[in-house]
Amino acid sequence: MRTLLFFSLAVLSALPCWAQNLKAGQSWTYTLTGDIQLSGGGSLFYRDCPICGIAIRPVPLRGTFRLTLKQETADQSDFDITEISWTASNGSDLQYKLSGAGTLSIFKSSPAQQVSLNLKVEAGGMTEDLHFENEIKDLVRSWPNLDFTFKETPSSFTRQYNGHVTASPFRDLWYAPARDVIGNGSFLASKGDLMSMSGRKIKSWTDLTAKFNVIPPPSPVGLDAFDVAPGGVMLFSLDVTIPTKSGTNLDHGDLLRADGTKVSNENLMAKFGLQPIAPDTGLDALQQMDNGQIWFSISSNVFSENLGVQLSRGDILSNDGKVIKTSQELLSNFGADPADGDYGLASIYVWPSGEVWFTTEADITNSKFGPLYSGDILSDQGYLVYRQEEVLQNLGSVPSDQKFGIHALYVISDAVTGANAPTITKLTRNAAGQVTLEWSGSGHVYQVQAAGQVGGPFLPVSDYQVETVWNDPQPNSTEKFYQVLQW
Repeated sequence: MRTLLFFSLAVLSALPCWAQNLKAGQSWTYTLTGDIQLSGGGSLFYRDCPICGIAIRPVPLRGTFRLTLKQETADQSDFDITEISWTASNGSDLQYKLSGAGTLSIFKSSPAQQVSLNLKVEAGGMTEDLHFENEIKDLVRSWPNLDFTFKETPSSFTRQYNGHVTASPFRDLWYAPARDVIGNGSFLASKGDLMSMSGRKIKSWTDLTAKFNVIPPPSPVGLDAFDVAPGGVMLFSLDVTIPTKSGTNLDHGDLLRADGTKVSNENLMAKFGLQPIAPDTGLDALQQMDNGQIWFSISSNVFSENLGVQLSRGDILSNDGKVIKTSQELLSNFGADPADGDYGLASIYVWPSGEVWFTTEADITNSKFGPLYSGDILSDQGYLVYRQEEVLQNLGSVPSDQKFGIHALYVISDAVTGANAPTITKLTRNAAGQVTLEWSGSGHVYQVQAAGQVGGPFLPVSDYQVETVWNDPQPNSTEKFYQVLQW
């Protein structure tokens, strides 16, 4: 078997432009988001009757598309929208299926956007080729997240299809439930498991702590914070203190690494000058930034002598002794009452633009959108990314009347990649025919793709993984070519 070791990943840098991180010809995968029950809504689709004034109730629109930068000038950025694969359903039956392509132009001086879509719409056993354009042209979200409407053009007196897209450039979303998920008497996920939104289990807390030689406590252990550093090194915290066989403890506030090393909570908080000295402030949210700084949240309120302020469990802090965002700043666009105190900060994901996705420890009962729950993923820009129910739906029969909460949020996005393309270092095939691929890279997450010929098409043959080794489960004696992607 002849194998091509193919490194297919461009180097992306953070540039202050609308097409930040994208170069001409490069593409990102976008996923539709949002909750149509909220003001401003999420991705949706519906049929209107202009002459009769009756609109069929909107239904959620879900799916993916590819966004490719065609060109960028000082005045505008032009994109191709391709591989549209959307479905609109009320949850019990499929109502619409949309596919096709289009264009997006962002005008920088206004700023405004123009969308044109050519879609194949399948509904009620019929298929039509229709053209859509956007009506509301204002930019309402920070790049790289998108928000636009689209309307059937031209339409008839008796029918006009309308849609709304809210989308972000991510391929998968990982999380840990804040408590064990049980549905219809079946155990669906542990609070100590890192799960994919697809329903796949990524790691358990015992996998993550394997190199610490821990002594498992009698009570369940939860995964509290999670991130992946360059090279696939997993960073995390646990919701309880557990002992190790070496006689030391892994405390709730310690930043742990899956390679068996840690940063103690005392060192993490050292530059804040806590008074009185707190034995352990906890570690609830976590992200290592590109410059090496650790952004995080704590589980108890403490006073910083160096800053002269109270540090809230809802603040984003930095290990260099700074408050990045207060709880009030994170929630200001939701209209939550500051008099209620902070709601805690269970997890964060910071986009290259600085926009923050997060979950809270406590429910927000009085926001301008109505109740927001501890498992809902929110943006500091003032919109809801996903309700908890949608994040958990692929686990199985999750009770809709229970709120489980979400910790350890991690997003796999084309907007974030390693500085250098991965280098395949070893390829072996044993006597049984099993192929093993090994590589090194500065990415956080990797995926192996394969093709039957050097020109492709290359298709995924592995799940998203942090490990830099992979065994081909379906080797064969014919030619096979591999490439490794990283994020």
